[in-house]
Amino acid sequence: MEGVFQDLMPLKVNRVKGPGNKFLHLANERSDFFLNLVPGYSMWDLCASEAIFAARGGVLTDARQKSLFYDSKRRSFGLFNGVVAARDASTYLRAKSVYESRSGSTLAASQT
Repeated sequence: MEGVFQDLMPLKVNRVKGPGNKFLHLANERSDFFLNLVPGYSMWDLCASEAIFAARGGVLTDARQKSLFYDSKRRSFGLFNGVVAARDASTYLRAKSVYESRSGSTLAASQT
């Protein structure tokens, strides 16, 4: 993850605990972008936050740029492809573009 941060060159890094708090920061424009490429979150850690976040114009995908799909019939509710979120679509696309141009790699290929 440190290499990813270096490639994105953020002005400030907010270290916030808990997925709900992370999305609260994004929704309240206290942060612009959230990235976690390490598997570990459960879909149920994010579902309520995502609903509020999306209603406020936020964008949330996995590292492969696929929307999260909530299905109670799944065998596993783990998110294994990371989480990428931005307060709006233009911030999402700008951060993705900056990362890919500086690193020469996609976010999905950078997963640990």
